[in-house]
Amino acid sequence: MVLSKDEIIKLEILNSAQELFHKYGLKKTTMEDIAKHISKGKSTLYYYFSSKEDIFDAVIQKESDELFTETKAAIDAADSAIDKLKIYCVTKVKKLHSLSNLSNRVKLEMLEIVKNSSCKAVMRDFEKREKEVIVDILNYGISTGEFNVKIKNSVDVVALMIFSILRGFLFDTHSYHIKMNKVEECICEVIDFLLNGIKKC
Repeated sequence: MVLSKDEIIKLEILNSAQELFHKYGLKKTTMEDIAKHISKGKSTLYYYFSSKEDIFDAVIQKESDELFTETKAAIDAADSAIDKLKIYCVTKVKKLHSLSNLSNRVKLEMLEIVKNSSCKAVMRDFEKREKEVIVDILNYGISTGEFNVKIKNSVDVVALMIFSILRGFLFDTHSYHIKMNKVEECICEVIDFLLNGIKKC
């Protein structure tokens, strides 16, 4: 897809802002910093975005779209529903684990901003798309005979449970600084427990 001149400039602004926000946080990054980083005047930034917060919202949307696209591509490449489910979880964790490279100050600031700003709408939309992906995987597993047909009438509930477990697990891995290779191992174990149960036969 060929981008227009305006689209190229907007993407340049977002890429620059993304790098600076990750490095310094929203509060310490100014419009002047972003403009200097791409060798443009502040007027260029204000032509495309009304404020620094507007740019931040656009960066969050960009990162959400990139995460969703990468995760969906990895899922589509897998054959079995079980592999799709594991790949969904591991790919998401790998992408989000990049937050570990941020300083604690920046990480906490960005999480607080996302929680209390207009980004909430972006995150709600992202969560909705993610739950739909899990529902699709579950329905695919039912159709292939990999998953019990009994869950057919409660697919939405099962999808919400998987989504909630993964979200909680992600927050805990950041809080306790669990290494990436251990995270992947734990996620695969959790999926196995969900699929096979923990009751001894």
